[in-house]
Amino acid sequence: MQSITLGQIGIGVAFLAGLISGVIYINSQLKKWLKTLFSREFEKVDASLQDLNAKISEVDLDSCKNYLVMFLASLEKGDEQDDIELERFWETYERYTENGGNTYIKRKVDKLKAEGRL
Repeated sequence: MQSITLGQIGIGVAFLAGLISGVIYINSQLKKWLKTLFSREFEKVDASLQDLNAKISEVDLDSCKNYLVMFLASLEKGDEQDDIELERFWETYERYTENGGNTYIKRKVDKLKAEGRL
């Protein structure tokens, strides 16, 4: 222990500083490389997810439309609806209109409201 000089301590500190700097540099370069590598793949995945989301929205809208058409036809035929069925109708109608449903169902709803059936 007595034979360690200030020069040797300086060399040790310089070595550690260089080692830490090297690790930090390699880490940052590795992150950049991985980000570049994965960004290409994630762009493909993102595009696929956007396509799936659009298809799911379309299926949801069609499902709402089918339910609403059947419900309104039943109501026009004079079938009685209980409170739960009416509540479900209004929930579905709200989702349908928020997602860009077309106007023929809105016209039918307005007509049935005016007649006092809804």
